[in-house]
Amino acid sequence: MAWRDRLQPASFRGVPFFVDSADLEAGRRVVLHEYPLRDLPSAQDLGRAQRKFGVTAYVLGKDYLDARDRLLKALETGGAGTLILPTWPAQQMVLAAPARLSESKEEGGICRISLQFAEAGEPVHPAAAGGGPNAAAERVTVARRAARDRFAGDWRMRQPNGGLLSSLVTDALGDEWGGLLVALTAVASDTGSLTSAGGVLLGSLLGDFTAGDRQSIGDGAALAEGLLGIVAGLVDPVAGTLAADPLLRALAALVYVPQWGAAGTGVAYPRGSAQPGWAANWPMSSNRQILRGNRSALADLLGQAVVIETARHVTDYTPASTRDAITRRDRLIEGLDEAVDRIQVWDATYTVATDADRGQSAALTEALTACVIGAADALNAAASLVRLTQVTLTQTLPAVVLAYDRSEDERGADDIVLRNRIIHPLALPAGVPLEVKV
Repeated sequence: MAWRDRLQPASFRGVPFFVDSADLEAGRRVVLHEYPLRDLPSAQDLGRAQRKFGVTAYVLGKDYLDARDRLLKALETGGAGTLILPTWPAQQMVLAAPARLSESKEEGGICRISLQFAEAGEPVHPAAAGGGPNAAAERVTVARRAARDRFAGDWRMRQPNGGLLSSLVTDALGDEWGGLLVALTAVASDTGSLTSAGGVLLGSLLGDFTAGDRQSIGDGAALAEGLLGIVAGLVDPVAGTLAADPLLRALAALVYVPQWGAAGTGVAYPRGSAQPGWAANWPMSSNRQILRGNRSALADLLGQAVVIETARHVTDYTPASTRDAITRRDRLIEGLDEAVDRIQVWDATYTVATDADRGQSAALTEALTACVIGAADALNAAASLVRLTQVTLTQTLPAVVLAYDRSEDERGADDIVLRNRIIHPLALPAGVPLEVKV
């Protein structure tokens, strides 16, 4: 078969182009060694060299701009792609250097492209483990999205027959949302978080609400985005530091001992309880049932946001001691159990819950679990980095004395003080187990 009969259209990732010229760099990887007082060198063969193609390509015609843009998109896509050249079979290649595209007024209707491709080969290193910072951020993103979708499915603004809710119910829901915004503002103010992104969003939403704009009440996804954004923004500036602890405790208090909404309307019921106390004597009309379900969903969303942001916080946190890491891990898992229990209570008691609702609940449970387990793994890893032992003093001593007694190095005093949260470095307490490095 003549060489012209073997020519084939050129393309990359299925996007065609024309070729002016192509050159291949190939061969072996060789390291030359030269030694003193020896006339002959030594050549060390390290194997076949990576194949590299230099291609001068072009697109032309009355629609060349569209062809150029399609090729540019293919070139900017990550990973390896299939490269076909007129005289070479299809190969998996990566763009080894940024492409150069050139156009001129002398040559209208054509774009010339200089390309450098390299052989993709096969990965020989294991894929990155799922415990890195990117994986942790992705777990948080997935959990927030699942919480938003679950809430949007739970938030009911119509009766089961499609009829509108009474104004009593919609007004009560509006008051509930407004009361929650006020309570969050108080928490942000008390913890000095109003200057953060969450404080800005909180102030904006509260301003809209107090101005009489309640349109967002009918949009469950928008409500969820707002609440999740507020909590994330408040925690973000202090995540990974001790300053996050009082803020997260204050936010959690709004879920489990509600202070927001009209008197008697906060959602407070013990784990596993199918009947909130404030609703025990209410007649179960459809309006009342939807009101109860919406209030539960709003409180549950706040609880889920606290669990997510707590997991994000402790992932970036360096425990002061093994005991600190274990305590935080156990509290985080307790928070997960509480959130999952509340999800199950909602699905079990809200009689109009659909299969789609339960599917969203399962997705949320999975996402929250992954988020918390990832954070717990980070705490476990941090706790095991340093071998520790416990020392109980019989008398009060300065930290520097204990450090020198243990390792003949007084520089360990700062670690003892930080690890055990000692109030004064000159007065380590007697009779209390203290963690010190082995």
